[in-house]
Amino acid sequence: MSGSEKRQHILQQAEVREFEVVLLDGYDDAILGLAHRDQTEPVEHPVVVYSLKGIIEALLAGGCADRDEAYEFFSHNIDASYGEQTPIFVEDD
Repeated sequence: MSGSEKRQHILQQAEVREFEVVLLDGYDDAILGLAHRDQTEPVEHPVVVYSLKGIIEALLAGGCADRDEAYEFFSHNIDASYGEQTPIFVEDD
């Protein structure tokens, strides 16, 4: 399934199951799926799971000079935001 197909599938699931999701623009190819944040205190609805490797690759393709710059951008601009529906980032590098 392509990144855009995964995105559409998640949006359809969110509509059918009536929950909100946070999707990152430009990183559809890094989508792994949906998950619950913590089983001891389950979030009412699932959150989107992204491949950190996929996000870094997209940042490198989008203009970051090297992996250090891409990780810094990720840390300051993507991972720094936090809320109930904030995505999970899997370190799969």
